[in-house]
Amino acid sequence: MTSTEPYQDSVLPFSIDNLNVRGRIVRMHSLPIELLRHHEYPDAVNHVLMQAASMCVLLGTAIKHEGRMILQTASNGPLSMIVVDYEAAQDGKIGRTRAYAQFDKVKIAAHPQDSLNSIMGSGHLALTIDMGTDESRYQGVVALDEQGLQEAANHYFKQSEQLPTHLVLLSAKIENEIVAGGVFLQSLPPLPDDTPVVQQANDNAKLNDRLNGEETNPFETDLWREAEARMMTITSEELLEEDIDLGHLLLRLFHSHGVRVFDTVPVEAFCRCSEEKIREMLLQFPVEDRADMVKDEKVGVKCEFCSRSYEFAASEL
Repeated sequence: MTSTEPYQDSVLPFSIDNLNVRGRIVRMHSLPIELLRHHEYPDAVNHVLMQAASMCVLLGTAIKHEGRMILQTASNGPLSMIVVDYEAAQDGKIGRTRAYAQFDKVKIAAHPQDSLNSIMGSGHLALTIDMGTDESRYQGVVALDEQGLQEAANHYFKQSEQLPTHLVLLSAKIENEIVAGGVFLQSLPPLPDDTPVVQQANDNAKLNDRLNGEETNPFETDLWREAEARMMTITSEELLEEDIDLGHLLLRLFHSHGVRVFDTVPVEAFCRCSEEKIREMLLQFPVEDRADMVKDEKVGVKCEFCSRSYEFAASEL
């Protein structure tokens, strides 16, 4: 592989056949600027929100057709809520995402700047896959306990995924702008048992069971452990610096095993709000609730994602 593309604001899928793993990697430079320019969030909020956007994009790009990935947090910390919404790319088109946060300005200002992991406090993280119908919605929920998004997500994968899975999320401030990225790695279904590397891994797993007196995931082979260990050596500078090609970074991480990369999935910022959709949303409220919204014979609504304001005459509603 000799690609020289920077892969900015795109998800790059890859596989390492010799380690029997697949993954996706993303670096977001322009996208955070677009997602955050409508807001005046503190840096601490921006960092965590863009890490959440990286996670949602990495997971969402596995969805086909018209699906959506929605990431939501609700917690008791200074950063009380995050919502990230990703629409899957269709027929080679661009994936789209939007994000917003709710927080307490006073508590955020008092929170230690070097302790982003605990900024959300305790609560839960929910990941929802929505394929467009009630029958095709799936939601997974995991507890947040001041350990941060990355650890909560990895705990969720350990509980819900049969195949070993690991996620790394990073963010930084470069030239006064927040940039973010992440890597998602997952073991492929096991190779045939007669494969030499699998035989060795199975023998090692059985030995560990006997030594530790506990059961282990049969899919956590030596191949997976090596891939995971290599992935965890990635640095913020490598993942987020604009002049470091992501394809070359993958070669650095897995150079002795070979890397195959596939078509990238570009991602852009968007918002689906419109005057028509806001009006339809308001009309779904009971009449008495709409009456409570009226001020000076008007009802005003602000979109949390893009900060666009809409105003309707009370008589319209």
